[in-house]
Amino acid sequence: NYNNITIVNAALWSQNKSLTVNDEGLGEWGFLIKEVTGIHENSIEGTTIDGVLESSGFPEIDILKLDIEGSEVELLTENYEHWLSKVKVMIIELHENLRPGCREVFLKATKPYDFKYSASGENEVLISNIL
Repeated sequence: NYNNITIVNAALWSQNKSLTVNDEGLGEWGFLIKEVTGIHENSIEGTTIDGVLESSGFPEIDILKLDIEGSEVELLTENYEHWLSKVKVMIIELHENLRPGCREVFLKATKPYDFKYSASGENEVLISNIL
């Protein structure tokens, strides 16, 4: 019912790829995403944050909330430099227990940007000092 909301039926990823959602037996909050070759019956479209930004027509992201069950590794390992510089506030839940190395990838990717860091419960909160 809201004209300013567009639903994107896709998963955030570092590249436009076919993906599947996999139940690794971790319960309803622990489904993991994997890349697949070609289109499969249960595959979904992976899209980049740059792609979402471009299709939205917005020049920057006011608030980016990420709770992507370990896929922050892929999202922050490659193709993040352009969109990350356009984020005013990022709230991210890191899933080190599902994907060891999430925190390291997160810190490495965000370090070059002028973010003020804080924590709120299980979330890392980054606020840009530039935008």
